[in-house]
Amino acid sequence: MPQQTFNALTGKELKEVILQKISEELDLSGDFGPHLTYPWIKYDFRVRVLSYPRQAVTSDPDVKAEATTISNIPERSETIHEIQVTNEQIIDTPDQARADHNLPIPTATPGPGGVLVDKPVTPKLPLKRGK
Repeated sequence: MPQQTFNALTGKELKEVILQKISEELDLSGDFGPHLTYPWIKYDFRVRVLSYPRQAVTSDPDVKAEATTISNIPERSETIHEIQVTNEQIIDTPDQARADHNLPIPTATPGPGGVLVDKPVTPKLPLKRGK
């Protein structure tokens, strides 16, 4: 019977797991619905990740890595690696925040009978140069 391998999360996978969990938690709050508006916002966040010491993964075909199987998962380590990401933002120009994050900007547009209605317009991102 083949042994089951133990596959640690990559940094990219861990980032996706964390972002999905944050999104789920925000969805549970009644404060982030489309019917609520915020003309001025200050928010901060702190993400703290504790793990056993991380290991670099190589894509070099000349470097042979031994598969970690369920029977040889790394022992619990006395050394804990800590990652902290913090940020604080103030948003006092909502349309600029929308443009910075490629969100539609409500734009007053003549509607039926000449009445102005908000039409969402997605800003065009500048072309990235290089590579």
